[in-house]
Amino acid sequence: MICRAYPFPMKSERIILSFIAVLVGLMAAGGTYFIYQHYVKSSNKSSVLNAAVKQITPTQTPRNSNDYLIIQNPSDEMVTDSRSLQVNGKATKDSTIIVSTPSTDQVAIASADGSFSLTTTLDDDTNILQITAIFPDGSEQKTLKTVTYSTEDF
Repeated sequence: MICRAYPFPMKSERIILSFIAVLVGLMAAGGTYFIYQHYVKSSNKSSVLNAAVKQITPTQTPRNSNDYLIIQNPSDEMVTDSRSLQVNGKATKDSTIIVSTPSTDQVAIASADGSFSLTTTLDDDTNILQITAIFPDGSEQKTLKTVTYSTEDF
């Protein structure tokens, strides 16, 4: 008669102990990650958020009351299936117009009647266009437009 001191064979004990060790390790790693995210990174979140707000906020308004920037196309929150986008509008005569997308910058000069037009290329998904007019007196005006490039059928 063979008497065993353990109710499980040795191989089963090893598998069960390995499984328990992996679970305890995952819980310890998850707890450490949670503590890191909650306590260490929380101090950096407010400075990153403030930097993002400062970046998006228009910096200067025109000094001259006759300076203006009107964007006729694109409209804000526009969705398009064309990667090429026509940006046009009106601004003070001889103003420099800069259209910045996440990957490119385009420059145009407003004509004598104030009209301007240029073509820019969109990236996939959402693009935030920053359209800046630098007026002849050196002041500037910025406008943000959100344009989404998508080939999905709605």
